[in-house]
Amino acid sequence: MPPYPDRQPMPLPLQSKGGELRCHVFENPLTGLARDLFWNLRVEFQPVRLDNDDWYSSFAVEWMTFPFDRWRQLDGMSLADVRQPDLVESSLYLFNEHHPAELRHLRFRETDRAIFEVEYSAVADVNDGDGSRLFNVHGKALVTFIGLTVGDSLARDEEDAVKALGQFLLADDLNRPMHEGTGFLFAPTT
Repeated sequence: MPPYPDRQPMPLPLQSKGGELRCHVFENPLTGLARDLFWNLRVEFQPVRLDNDDWYSSFAVEWMTFPFDRWRQLDGMSLADVRQPDLVESSLYLFNEHHPAELRHLRFRETDRAIFEVEYSAVADVNDGDGSRLFNVHGKALVTFIGLTVGDSLARDEEDAVKALGQFLLADDLNRPMHEGTGFLFAPTT
């Protein structure tokens, strides 16, 4: 996001209503993206009142990689722990579009089985059609860890999915994979 030394971000009255955390094994040989385990976060908000209208809004952080071998070790991880920080992308969904956001702070704390409190801070560059505005996006939210997905392009069957997962995480805190749509989902054990 380009710097705006003469513009200060405006507060945005966001109230979290929860969210989800997922991860997936992914690679893209065409772009040179090596196979890795990527974490994605989405925080959902109550409708926000702006410009005399109520707008649905959410905040996403994608393509995070962390240095651990069990998903529960996400507890205590922060933006400083991400192995490949140049891949991380964050955005604010507002005015029916995704807008780039500069992520400044992120920390996870497990509060219950597969429930994490995420603390986040970012500045979003929002273009509403009338020009660009900078908004502060910050707060805490409780998010549910849904599980890990190995896509069909990396796994033909359950055995392949277990092998692909085994490159990055131990499966002792995950259920056997279930095929859902375009891949195998390993949900956390409860």
